[in-house]
Amino acid sequence: MTDWGFIHAVDEQPVSPQMLSYGVNVRCIPLDALYSIELFEKEEYGICRHILRLQTGIHPAIMNTEIRFDDRANDGVAEFVRAIQSMQGK
Repeated sequence: MTDWGFIHAVDEQPVSPQMLSYGVNVRCIPLDALYSIELFEKEEYGICRHILRLQTGIHPAIMNTEIRFDDRANDGVAEFVRAIQSMQGK
């Protein structure tokens, strides 16, 4: 999170197992493009996943981005969501 928006970067998946990956996928989302933000838990294959869902764009052109994270980041992500929601007046 920055003063101007949100940056999310992840390693690109390798083309095949045992192969190095040289790519990075980066999303830069300005705060005024953020339509909604939600923090929730979802069970997948018997494992509880923490998910941050960002909806960006202007209705009706909304794009969903789901970011999975582990327990270590839960408090920081929850604080981030509360800060954004308070800025949006929610």
